[in-house]
Amino acid sequence: MNDRLKGITRYFRSTVAAQANMGIDFKVDNFFIVDHKELVQGKINPAACEGIFAEAKKNTFDDENEAKQKPFVNIIICAKTIKTIFDANEKVQDEIDELTGIYYVPAILNEEGLLLFDEGEKKLPWFPREYLMPMVEPKLAVGTADAVDSFMSNHVDRIEKIKSWSDYSVFFKGLYEAVADSPFEQNIIRNMDAKEPFFELENNMYIFLDKTVYSTFHIMNLYNHL
Repeated sequence: MNDRLKGITRYFRSTVAAQANMGIDFKVDNFFIVDHKELVQGKINPAACEGIFAEAKKNTFDDENEAKQKPFVNIIICAKTIKTIFDANEKVQDEIDELTGIYYVPAILNEEGLLLFDEGEKKLPWFPREYLMPMVEPKLAVGTADAVDSFMSNHVDRIEKIKSWSDYSVFFKGLYEAVADSPFEQNIIRNMDAKEPFFELENNMYIFLDKTVYSTFHIMNLYNHL
């Protein structure tokens, strides 16, 4: 494949990746609050668990138009959200919406409130591409797309060995720290704008019902092969 075709293929792969790794709009999708310890330990509070299953019941129906009853649901955890800062009753950062998620962790939640890694689909954490260089201005970037690709490429063996939530926790914290150059437990994150080098983050984390349709899976595999 010549350089021109390689460039075109790389462009279309990046376009598909950007569409697959989008953020979630807090104003549109219902969410439930959990704290940092719940995510790391792999067990969420009963109120959030009940809320997610109630949301799933409203959104999932079988052929007879009756709610399906499943012992688990697919969820997305917004693990890192930029905090909205006000000064004199005005937002300091006009370019960033309230509750802007920058790091998402997909998972499975069972009826007992336990979090599980999706071994079947192997859905992995992501940063929305709009917050990764070179697709944005430095003042909105928390890392680079190359750092994500490098970490994933160098940890294929670790992904295959993820069996427990503890294994998954080590992985999603490692990815975050490699890309963001900030400790996972810290409530600030590096901003690639030299004039404003940090974003402050929310203390809470947020759980959403996973409504995504992974229609891009085979297309991504094709571009990766090419």
